[in-house]
Parts: sequence; structure tokens; C-alpha cells
Amino acid sequence: MNSGTYEIARRLIASALGAQLEAIGPTTAIYKIPEWDSLGQLKIVVALEKALNVRILDEVTFESLVNVRRIAAYINNVRAENHNGK
Repeated sequence: MNSGTYEIARRLIASALGAQLEAIGPTTAIYKIPEWDSLGQLKIVVALEKALNVRILDEVTFESLVNVRRIAAYINNVRAENHNGK
């Protein structure tokens, strides 16, 4: 995981959830902190959509974005696709 992307993911998650940045680490996942419940998950997805200018419409992607590492990987993938002109 790219450390820059990891930090972006941490900050996005903390901001979306209204959580302390220190509470968001590499193993933080849905239901592991009080703020990251089902409503928190929706907030994170909306924040990702806004930050990356994308729409997350498929259920598989939505349901896979359940921890910091997967969210960082998703950010990397979207950026790579945008960089490659897709």
C-alpha cells in the first residue's frame, strides 16, 4: 500500500466519520470503532465519490470498501484509471 494513499484514506475516513485521525489505523474496519457503523459506511462511500469524482453503483464495490487497506487500494485503482485515461 502506498503510504501517501494510505494517509489520504485515513484522513478521508476520519473526516467522513467525524473520528479522530489517531483512531484510524491500518487494521481499522467497519464495526471496529463506534463511528464506523452502517451509516458511517454510507458516509465514507459518499466522501469517496466526492473526493474521486466517481459514482460507486455496484454492490460488490460498495461492500468491499470495509477497511482502510481496501479503501486505499480503491483510491489507487481509481487514480490509475484516471491517469490512463479510462
